[in-house]
Amino acid sequence: MSSDQDNGKEKSSIVSDGLVEKLMSVNYQRKREGGKGKVIKPPPCLHTLVDETIISHFEKEKGLKAKERILESLQSLTLNPEQNTDEDDTDKITLEKLQESNPSSSYKDCWEVKWMSREDVIKKFETIYGEFDLQKNWGERAHFIVPQPRETIYVNELECIMAKGKHEVVCYQYFKNYKENFRFTKLDTLLNLVYNLRTEYMQMNKRGVHYAYEHLFNTEAEVDSTLDSICAMLGCTPAPYFKDWSIEEKFHEEFKCIIITGSGEPDIATRIILNMLTSALKLEVVVLIDCNPYGFEILLTYLCGSKKMAYNSRNLRTRGIKWLGIWPTDLLEYHMEDYGFQEKKMTDEEISIAEKKLQRLLNKEVVKNNPKWQDLLQKMTTRIQIEGLSCIHLNFLNKIYLKEKLQNHDWV
Repeated sequence: MSSDQDNGKEKSSIVSDGLVEKLMSVNYQRKREGGKGKVIKPPPCLHTLVDETIISHFEKEKGLKAKERILESLQSLTLNPEQNTDEDDTDKITLEKLQESNPSSSYKDCWEVKWMSREDVIKKFETIYGEFDLQKNWGERAHFIVPQPRETIYVNELECIMAKGKHEVVCYQYFKNYKENFRFTKLDTLLNLVYNLRTEYMQMNKRGVHYAYEHLFNTEAEVDSTLDSICAMLGCTPAPYFKDWSIEEKFHEEFKCIIITGSGEPDIATRIILNMLTSALKLEVVVLIDCNPYGFEILLTYLCGSKKMAYNSRNLRTRGIKWLGIWPTDLLEYHMEDYGFQEKKMTDEEISIAEKKLQRLLNKEVVKNNPKWQDLLQKMTTRIQIEGLSCIHLNFLNKIYLKEKLQNHDWV
């Protein structure tokens, strides 16, 4: 290790002698201007060497791998985001401290939702349902109280807008008033769903909620609005982080696989990662997509590349991709309709567009070379979304569908 002296103490450098030799051996040119050497930017491999050295430094000096240190930090942040801050808690300005220090200030009626643990959320649910039972016992009409800010005020000390005063919106179960009863039903349905998800250690994304309760929510925006009301009722913030079922239930460990979630249209970063994994590690890639022409078009982009980036397709394609699902034949094979699956309705215009796109896909050379794909595409008369499977059961996708598919190597 290279070192120097500072106040009698030896300082060690992260960069080892071995790395210096590697850096010296890298062949890059120098340009000289006015007798002074100007070094050209080193090649990308240099950054890799430095990264590897830093990681090994953490392993030796700290006794813990760098990746593990990062994961440990992230996990501690997700436990309670309010407890993880660089500020000292004693010096941190909060709304409660402002109200305590000056009870007569204009902030006394301000309020906000807070982060709550899973256990506290469940207790709050039980309180709400306890009040709900009392309403029935006392002969009152069942109702929920949703707090909303009466007005807003800018708090200089907190540098943000805060809710001031509470305007309680009462949502009644009133069968004679369809609109009012519909609002009550939406709140009651999602309250039950969120409570069950919390108690059963399960989760569901908003899109899945929309598909599962499409008879109640026309759009995902309506789901968002109802969930916001529930957060206000509970007094808690929405989940501050994202956790995927595949990670939470250790799906990747059971099937010894790498799970990559795309972002709708295939982005460059995901395509590069897939290309590297298949070329370097010779891994088999199976894709789970929506059962519609748009989903299959995504598969082809990963497999062959896109017209827009045709000049770089060899670096972005992923050879040998297999189609895991969802297939149009799965609707009957897994008896989905018997268990409550409802086909998402399409307008005449959507049907016309989908048919034209499907015909274009069938005419592609890569599809013509795969008779099984041709057969499945010709049967694609029903649109099945991945999130739509949650209406059968919250765990249908990971506990039944994917397990059977992967165990039986059921892909084409």
